[in-house]
Amino acid sequence: ENLKSEGLKAREAARSEAIRKAEEEGGQWGAFKAALGETVTDPALLASFTAEQIPNILPSILTRGTAGAVTKATQLSAQQAAKAAAKGLTKEAAEAAAQKAAVKAGTTAAIQTGAVQQGADIGAGAYDMIYKELRNQGLSEEQAAAETINKARAAGASGYLLSVIANRYLPGGEAMERIMAGERMAGRGVLPRIRTGLATGAKEIPSEMLEETGGRFSQNVALRDVKPDQSLTEGLGETAGMSAAGALGLGTTTGVMGRRAAPAPAPAAEEEKPETEKQQEAKTEAPP
Repeated sequence: ENLKSEGLKAREAARSEAIRKAEEEGGQWGAFKAALGETVTDPALLASFTAEQIPNILPSILTRGTAGAVTKATQLSAQQAAKAAAKGLTKEAAEAAAQKAAVKAGTTAAIQTGAVQQGADIGAGAYDMIYKELRNQGLSEEQAAAETINKARAAGASGYLLSVIANRYLPGGEAMERIMAGERMAGRGVLPRIRTGLATGAKEIPSEMLEETGGRFSQNVALRDVKPDQSLTEGLGETAGMSAAGALGLGTTTGVMGRRAAPAPAPAAEEEKPETEKQQEAKTEAPP
């Protein structure tokens, strides 16, 4: 926060005010449109928000890379090579199968790591909200902590489950994870990279919205246990809008920077086969 320029802080404050006014006038739908629109139409805000998301995915990057490397090494072991030979696979086919297995292992590891991290974040957020409310109601620190912990754990478990569902089962939910696990994208050059980036960003939006908005809903449910008048929809519009903007920014960046597949080799020219003895005899015996 201290590294942000005064101009950027002013932009963020203006966005927060626009979201507040939009929520007052149009409810959560208004807040969603304001949060998304104010972010994606301001390059400085979009770049800053995208950069803020990078530390959140570093554990998943490290996990998917390690899992992928181990799996690939296993697939290329002597035993696997022998199996490939027995099946009549070429070296290139065996390496392609190894790469596919590495991407699958890395993607699975990344989803699990991200889900654990998301559950921890949602649980920690719920703990802070509930603890603060109980302290305001007059409970001691010990009483508030004892009352809060189980409710926060339940919210965290919901956050974990929603994260797994969003990234594993929604169409396109694995798109960014697969690229970061080493999946090669087709096409080289600027335009293919832009197309891949925009497609990845678009695929990432639904899963990120379910993950983040569902997590905020879980926090509201947990807080309502100690605060009966707590709205279950509070903050959902802003959370959905910001998560959509973050998914678009981070997903697009990942797609643009993803590794590209090697170009297909040019077809080899067919060699002229030597004539057989019978063909030569036929030419000799043929009438002029």
